[in-house]
Amino acid sequence: MSWLRNQWLFRGPFGDVEIELDPRSVDAEAREESRSELAWIIYAFKYREPEARRVVLEIYAEMQGLPRSHLAQSPAFDFGSGSSRADALGERLLLAAQTGRLVARKRKLSPGLRIGAPRVEAKPVLGPQPGEDGGTTSTSWVGLVLVDQNGAPVPGARYRVVASDGAVHDGNLDDPGTATLANIAPGTCQISCPYSEPRPAETYVVQPGEHLSGISAAHGFDDYTVVWNRPENAGLRAERLDPHVLQPGDSLYIPELKSTAARKPAGAQHQFTVRRSPLKLRLKLFDLGAKALMGAPVIVAGATLSTNGSGIVEAAVDKSVHDVPLSTASDQLDLDVGALNEKDDDTDAGWKARLYNLGYLWDPAAAEGDDELAFALQDFQAQYGMTVNGQADDATKAQLQQIYGG
Repeated sequence: MSWLRNQWLFRGPFGDVEIELDPRSVDAEAREESRSELAWIIYAFKYREPEARRVVLEIYAEMQGLPRSHLAQSPAFDFGSGSSRADALGERLLLAAQTGRLVARKRKLSPGLRIGAPRVEAKPVLGPQPGEDGGTTSTSWVGLVLVDQNGAPVPGARYRVVASDGAVHDGNLDDPGTATLANIAPGTCQISCPYSEPRPAETYVVQPGEHLSGISAAHGFDDYTVVWNRPENAGLRAERLDPHVLQPGDSLYIPELKSTAARKPAGAQHQFTVRRSPLKLRLKLFDLGAKALMGAPVIVAGATLSTNGSGIVEAAVDKSVHDVPLSTASDQLDLDVGALNEKDDDTDAGWKARLYNLGYLWDPAAAEGDDELAFALQDFQAQYGMTVNGQADDATKAQLQQIYGG
């Protein structure tokens, strides 16, 4: 229950816990004790124990600068067991304890010093509990937090926790990149966060529309360079200068993916870091005069952006998608990510696609000898001061490669 401002006294079944927000100082031992004591209270809160509910909501409101009664009286915050919002709120309190902003200490009060209403029995709580023989029960918990190399949360990642009794707990992290598992056997856990199923090494045949980032991610490697830089792929690297412009039928060596786990104790929250390499779609927009559009508003994969002084815009996209929507002031298009072939592929689709994307060719399937294809080549050659012959010669293909890029 509430005690003083920034201080609370929770009266639980196994003793009173004194809680303080923003203490003047806190050492490592106090932080560890705080996480343990708060875990009990948060568990009781999730199971709607009134005393825990009141204390947890008041603490959170104080941390957010809201009136203490705001959360407790709001129907929108009717947290309960299994609620993702209750899990997220509990994680925030545990993180506050980890950073020393919130301190919880066990306190034994004599009857003459007790404050407020009589003690209310809570439901079973997280962590070791006294047993009938003076020992402990087998109930504990473990918390997971996953961030990238920049400290940003990694939501939705799969995890695996193997408890000390061999029980396997699989799941996916929530939107803040966290998870809390109850009813874990006490002792040392084997935690994989993120987790990917082990895979043997294999030689993979590239399919139409695939690119290296997507292939690598599908095989458990978020960083495509781990795959691309393998010595077994040296021949492919020499043939394909851009790893994201692969040809259907290319053979790509995928190394073995091993399962790794960290040994961590139950009854605590653990943070893991993963290195991520986002896939970025890079676009350059031109007007009808082949001049770069500067400051043009665009929407790429749902993100509202604008082109820079060179008419370029970049957007991070999901590595597994093949179609990305693009909206400009005048058009709505679906971009085929990974579908661009090399300029000298056997079907001529590579240089035709570049000519089409630059606005010179109206039909990327135009056949050799068609007037439309010849006119498109002539327009491009004239635009860049080349010999105007309407032929897709080596000089024209090289210029297309230079202007368009990979």
